[in-house]
Amino acid sequence: MASPPNKPRPPRDNRPLLGPGGGRRSLSNVGGAVEIHGDPALGARLSHALGIRAGDHDTQLTHGFHAYPARMHPELARRVIASEPSAQSVLDPFCGSGTVVIEALCAGCSVTGTDLNPLALLLAKIKTRKSTNGERKALVSGAHAMANLAEESLKGELADASPRFEFEWFHPHTLRELVALRSAIATQPEGFVRDAHNMLLSSVLVKLSFQRSDSDPTRVRKLVPQGATFSLFSRKSFELAHALADLARSIPAETPPAKILEDDAQKLAHVPDHSVDLVLTSPPYAANYDYASHHARRYAWLGLDAERFRADEIGAARWFVDDPEAGAARFAGELDASVRAIARVLRPKGHAYLLIADGTAGILPLFAHDAVTQSASRAGLVVRARAAQVRPVFDARAARAFAETGRREHLILLTHESA
Repeated sequence: MASPPNKPRPPRDNRPLLGPGGGRRSLSNVGGAVEIHGDPALGARLSHALGIRAGDHDTQLTHGFHAYPARMHPELARRVIASEPSAQSVLDPFCGSGTVVIEALCAGCSVTGTDLNPLALLLAKIKTRKSTNGERKALVSGAHAMANLAEESLKGELADASPRFEFEWFHPHTLRELVALRSAIATQPEGFVRDAHNMLLSSVLVKLSFQRSDSDPTRVRKLVPQGATFSLFSRKSFELAHALADLARSIPAETPPAKILEDDAQKLAHVPDHSVDLVLTSPPYAANYDYASHHARRYAWLGLDAERFRADEIGAARWFVDDPEAGAARFAGELDASVRAIARVLRPKGHAYLLIADGTAGILPLFAHDAVTQSASRAGLVVRARAAQVRPVFDARAARAFAETGRREHLILLTHESA
């Protein structure tokens, strides 16, 4: 498969593919003073959860497998869950890659994670599985077999089955290897091992591409040797198997498997009324990310249907581009509906923790704590306490919006008004 002619090539910076890289970090930033509002005792609990030191790492268990933007710091989830020892059932309506679900499992809780992002659902199912030793062995041996099968197939004619827009993002030999590997994975029967191999493929796509990193879309020229696709894929299978073994050892014996469900956080149609002791979640921050665009490459390579998610993604940056005021109104309605759904499924004495940061509509600030307070009031919930930390801004628009007040991330505790 040759690269089409006259395609622009990314600038060369001679970045080695398999050299040492920086540590993956949560986009829930850590460090700095914590402000407390509301009930002092509850505020102190929130401050302890939010006040994670910058040196605290998040690579235990399966947390470090596969990049995912705006992951909640695992230590924050761990501290909140530990502060609620009587909670038996936990829900994360925006579960993403499964951080809260993993920590709830390790605390012995019955836990449900919901999301509309098809990549998040597949990834969370793999990362939260209490796997057996046999499954982990099959994962690793199967990965080696898939890599060998794909490499062998390159000796013959290989159908061009790559997403068309990908030609400019990979070396021609890397693109051929990826197509061959994807085709090999597709020969497996459906089930955990095949899903895990697809997530392994997903985890190496950006590293093998000319995209600088998952958090930086800049195109750069990387030195990707022939065969790197297969060696990286195989190496990641060992990493995932070890992480899954660590997770399996950490989950109490009688803990039920996690439920990972496709569900709209504005409806929570698959979660019964008054069935949840503890909600711990991080709703999307207004105009901060566009997950549908961020994961477009992975949707294409994995054959995932993301149309429903593209239509209903909450708080997406694209909703604010043409009309920031309309984007802000849309987000307010989405947050209202999500908080109402939380109120419906939360037990009368239950607690709901929302981790959310300030956003922007054009150059106007959108203060998250005000929005949550208003949504809670309309849903019959009340803010009992809040902790907040100042967060950096990364562009001129946000700098203007928060020039006087500063931008903050908030951990907010909600309960029913009657609690």
